[in-house]
Amino acid sequence: MSFYKKIIVGVIILLTHVVLTVFVLSSNLGSGLYPVDADSISITIFQTGAIALLMFIGLLFVTLNVKTNRWIGALLLILRTLAVGLPLIGILDWLDRDHALISLSYAGMLLYFIFLLIQNERTSAEKPLIYRAIFYPLVLAFHAIAFGTNFGNFYHGGTGMEFIALQSVAVLTVYCGLRFIAKVSQKERVLVGLLSIIPMLSMGWVVLTEFTVM
Repeated sequence: MSFYKKIIVGVIILLTHVVLTVFVLSSNLGSGLYPVDADSISITIFQTGAIALLMFIGLLFVTLNVKTNRWIGALLLILRTLAVGLPLIGILDWLDRDHALISLSYAGMLLYFIFLLIQNERTSAEKPLIYRAIFYPLVLAFHAIAFGTNFGNFYHGGTGMEFIALQSVAVLTVYCGLRFIAKVSQKERVLVGLLSIIPMLSMGWVVLTEFTVM
C-alpha cells in the first residue's frame, strides 16, 4: 500500500471516529445521561477534534519509513510512541457501557497504527523498534491508570470489564518487552525490566487469586 493510500485510510478511520463520538454524545444527551441545563458536550466534541488532529500528525510519523541517523531515528521512535499512546489512552478513557462505540473507534485507530508499524518493518534490525514503540505507551498508560485512577479496581468501584482491559494491557506490555529486550543496550534492558515489574506483579496476582479461589 502506497504512502498516500495509507494516509487516506487513516483519515477515513479518524473521520469515522469523530462522527461516532458526536453520535454517541448526542444520543446520550438526548436520553438524559448528561445534564441539559449546560452545554455539556460541546467541549468534549472540540477536544475530540483536537485529539483527531493530533492523531493525524501521529499518523504521518507512523506512516513515514525513512532512513535516518541515530538521533533522528530516536526522535522518530519517541513520536511514534506518542502516536500509539493517544488512541490507547482513548480506549481506556471511554471504556464503559454508555461510550463503548467511542472506545471501539479508538481501538480501530490503534490497530491501524500497529498495522502501519509492522508494514514499515523491512529488516530484522528494525524489528525491536516496533515492539519498543508499542511497549512504552502501554507501560506508561498501565502505571498511570493503576496508580492514578480506580479503573479496574474491584475494591474502589471498578467493573469487571475495566479489570479485564487493565490486565490485557499488562499482558501486552510484558509480551512486547520480552520481544525486544534482548536486542537493546544493557541500560535499556534495566529500564524495561523495572517498568515491567508492576505489570508482572499484577498478572501474578490474578493467577494467584484464581488458584486460591479454585
